[in-house]
Amino acid sequence: MKGEGRKWSRRDFLKASSALAALAGLPDVFIPRIARVLEAAAVKRKPPVIWMEGQDCAGCSESLLNALSPLASEIVLDVLSIRYHETIMAASGDLARQALEKTIEEGGYLLVLEGSIPTAEDGRFCMVAGEPYIEHVRRAAENAVAVIAAGACASFGGIPR
Repeated sequence: MKGEGRKWSRRDFLKASSALAALAGLPDVFIPRIARVLEAAAVKRKPPVIWMEGQDCAGCSESLLNALSPLASEIVLDVLSIRYHETIMAASGDLARQALEKTIEEGGYLLVLEGSIPTAEDGRFCMVAGEPYIEHVRRAAENAVAVIAAGACASFGGIPR
């Protein structure tokens, strides 16, 4: 991989696109599309997103994933850079937590909150990694460009309220 700030030759760029296609198990016909997506990402930075779930049923995530226009794949691959989403990310455990912490440290992301945030009893009714969920939300909100409440539970408390 080339160092930061160096330009790739067209040949190296297409080789990298081919490698991505092979890694994903895609046929060669997808190489031009992968190249277009990578070129677009290089020109226009996709906004990073942290999507956190509190007391929820994952219904908002399911609605996003089942949308037909635009497709979830278009949103994930072409529009946003989803850095952390407990339901759809491949990583788990320490790797997921590292992705979350790195994104928070870099700042400049959209923070999407799904599910209610319990505040009674110092937030003890929703614990994440041994800490009240509300503390995770506070930490993530500090470096966010915007915080978005997704759905009725995040906006008004929903059934857990």
